[in-house]
Amino acid sequence: MRKGGGKQKGALFERLVCKQLSLYYSDGRRDDLFWRSAMSGGRATLNKGKAKNQAGDITGIGGHTFLHDVFLELKHYKSLDLAGFCLFGTGKLQKFWDTALKQARDAGKRHTLLIAKENRLPAIVIASPGWLSDPDQPKDRRAIIDGCDVYLFDELFPKPKRSKPRIK
Repeated sequence: MRKGGGKQKGALFERLVCKQLSLYYSDGRRDDLFWRSAMSGGRATLNKGKAKNQAGDITGIGGHTFLHDVFLELKHYKSLDLAGFCLFGTGKLQKFWDTALKQARDAGKRHTLLIAKENRLPAIVIASPGWLSDPDQPKDRRAIIDGCDVYLFDELFPKPKRSKPRIK
């Protein structure tokens, strides 16, 4: 990505995650259940207590309840310092996680999910323990790091398989 293009990269990542979550929760029928929050979650920060449903980077616009108690933060960076996060509890990713936990508390959400992607690596989901109560969800954690669970995004929210062939 060209220099100064980080904002566009983050916005594109948010749109792609929204679409995949929408397809996952609608069994492939809809791609519009979730969308980017106003000001990427900033509206909830400015209107503390009044915009709980717009806290975080994604909001539910299609009537789905997934985000009712879940604060969702998304980050796509060239480098997240995964080693620092995993081994020492330091670095950029750790700061993002700490901030997401605080914002979730401030918004009155019970669970926190941070979906993060580093260039040339798959997206991961860092989740507060206990958020995964749906028995249909896969339980294949990749790691448990300092009180949080880590999953691969595509394994946790797989793209639905098409039931009908596409008409060309």
